[in-house]
Amino acid sequence: MNELDSRYLRPGDTFAQRFTKAGTYHYNIGITGSLATAGHDAPFTLTVTAKAGAAPQTHYVTVDYTNGNFTAAPKQLQINEGDAVLWSSTAAAAPGFSVYGQSKDERFDSAEIHGHVRRRNSKITVGQTVFFAVKSAAGISIVDKNLVASASALNPQPLPP
Repeated sequence: MNELDSRYLRPGDTFAQRFTKAGTYHYNIGITGSLATAGHDAPFTLTVTAKAGAAPQTHYVTVDYTNGNFTAAPKQLQINEGDAVLWSSTAAAAPGFSVYGQSKDERFDSAEIHGHVRRRNSKITVGQTVFFAVKSAAGISIVDKNLVASASALNPQPLPP
């Protein structure tokens, strides 16, 4: 069974991040919960260029895990403002991992997306991809209720309708 837990990515999971500000982002891929940071010594680079009027595109990065190390292909990527990058892995041996990085002005971390989510009633079927649009928050964290001891631990306060 593949439970939903946005704190770490496993084979078949994806993480998408839209980049709205020009700049150079240095990022890393690591085991969730590690103390590593994504500074200028991070092995992967994402360059976001200001380009007014360009239609947004999605760029794909494949994550692999070999000999205890994560790799990303491509290692360096150049995109335009407004484009999204989607990271995914099919490496069966990969442990749960996160993608985290920063520019001089912003940071992102697939393991630290949290906030308040209001969802519409919907049914999600096996194999379906679900995207969440975060309007105003640092992010969201999504956890399958089967991963926590009780529903009250997952949601201690009732959500508004």
